[in-house]
Amino acid sequence: MGWTTLPLDMGKVLEFLDACLEAGVNYGVTDGNKIPHHGAVPGVDFKHVDCSGFMWEAVWRGIRPAVSTFPDGSVRQHDWVRNHGFEPSSPKAGGLGDGLVRIAFLAPVFRGRTKVKDGHVTLIYLGWTIESHGGRGPDRRAWGSLTWHDATDVYVLADASD
Repeated sequence: MGWTTLPLDMGKVLEFLDACLEAGVNYGVTDGNKIPHHGAVPGVDFKHVDCSGFMWEAVWRGIRPAVSTFPDGSVRQHDWVRNHGFEPSSPKAGGLGDGLVRIAFLAPVFRGRTKVKDGHVTLIYLGWTIESHGGRGPDRRAWGSLTWHDATDVYVLADASD
């Protein structure tokens, strides 16, 4: 089977991360902490962003041409990746330096109908995350250092080894 991949320019994704870091963008999940539109300026148009909002913009900026139906919301993003035929990978493969860009999803936790923990989404590239997370905001972390990484669903999003 031929798997789907995106034409993702990791240089553009990392430029966006760097712009967020330089502007001091923090993490936020309340109303008004979404990126207002594609191409918004970090620190000017937004000062807080959650994981899925960061991913929504990072993927849009990295795709050439910059056109994407990639949604906001980590659950909707997970559904989109699954429904568009991206190759399933593994949490262990996230530590590889193989040039593949992976996307990992941690499902939200429910007790009955009550959500007790939000889900999460992150890119993984060369063994490091590219994400926005609680307590920090946009950031990179060593993939293997995350205690929850084995609980994620991982997919190959792009091949950046070219």
